[in-house]
Amino acid sequence: MTNPLYRFENGRRISVLVDKKCDWCMNMFLPRTSRNHFCSRACYWEYKKGKPNNIVYTDELRQRFSVTKIGVSNPAYGKPSYFKGKKRQDISGNKHPNWRGGREMAGKYIAVYAPGHPYAHKGKVREHRLVMEKHLGRILRPDEIVHHLNGDHTDNRLENLMVTNRKDHPSMHKTFV
Repeated sequence: MTNPLYRFENGRRISVLVDKKCDWCMNMFLPRTSRNHFCSRACYWEYKKGKPNNIVYTDELRQRFSVTKIGVSNPAYGKPSYFKGKKRQDISGNKHPNWRGGREMAGKYIAVYAPGHPYAHKGKVREHRLVMEKHLGRILRPDEIVHHLNGDHTDNRLENLMVTNRKDHPSMHKTFV
């Protein structure tokens, strides 16, 4: 027996659409695809309104559909979910198996893992700022800019760095012809 929704030509299955009954109003209609069950959007939404959205769970249903152990038989019963929604401190930073040394590229600059720094963003600070802070012996203010003299943003040697302010910094990038 062959399926009336398909015909075969040259060994290939070709879909043939036939009239179907609408699941809501029971009128016959020609579906656009084989997955259409309703003659119109209005019938679809009427069908959706008629279906119950909120299922009332009785104790019998809960037991029937229960997959996990409930109550004392559950090994986690009475124990707080301590790490739920929290960062696990015991495996963060250099204790994590994916730790790669705490240095990574952040755009054009090298970022270093320094979670205790007052100006850290997501636990990281740009390396050239840390080098200059260590040299000066103080934390740089947000309005202070560390300028790379040779223009290479990854060259963070002390000889290549200079502290400037936002007002004077643009003039260091101008080239005079």
